[in-house]
Amino acid sequence: MAELTTTTTPPSRPGSRLRLAAGLLLAVLALGYGILVVLGVANPWELVVLRLYFGVPTRGFVIFVVLAGTAVWLLTPVRSEADQRMRTTLRAVAVVALVIGLICWGLQPTLFGADVSVLATSADQQRRIALYDYGSDDRDLRVWAGSGWTARDVGGFGRPCGTTVVRFQNRDQIEVRTNYGTWQFMLDPDTGAPLGRLGPTCSG
Repeated sequence: MAELTTTTTPPSRPGSRLRLAAGLLLAVLALGYGILVVLGVANPWELVVLRLYFGVPTRGFVIFVVLAGTAVWLLTPVRSEADQRMRTTLRAVAVVALVIGLICWGLQPTLFGADVSVLATSADQQRRIALYDYGSDDRDLRVWAGSGWTARDVGGFGRPCGTTVVRFQNRDQIEVRTNYGTWQFMLDPDTGAPLGRLGPTCSG
């Protein structure tokens, strides 16, 4: 009589299930973060939150590579020599991409981004004047309309020189003081967009 043989699949270990769950979570985070960085750089809605947190592609690339690389490492356990070669290749690609990203981030830490400080806020909290500092005396005075996640960048006044102080006279009017003079500007009552700009020179 022929002898029947059966094969059984060994049960997965708790550690393997935990590793899989962590890898899937990081993969989802990497995908979501990558989409947010693309939206932050393109930003057709001019949303302030996208610009501030996801608008620097060099920083976004580094974080994406770390998330995606860790996810691949967790999701590709070594079960054979072929798996080991594939894993080594993926790890090398991730390391090279990370090094390139860190170099680019170091050279251009504010590429498409800036150090941002809010200089004034209207009484109703719906309008803010923010100073964008891109470095090397490249600055821009911007208007944010709205609040929270829906706040939008609606335009700029141009480059202020030196120390800059801004004060809301009322909801639709601001005063800008620099080392070179004082200016009054009106904002669009409906959109908050600036209705004037600083001159091409520091003195106007």
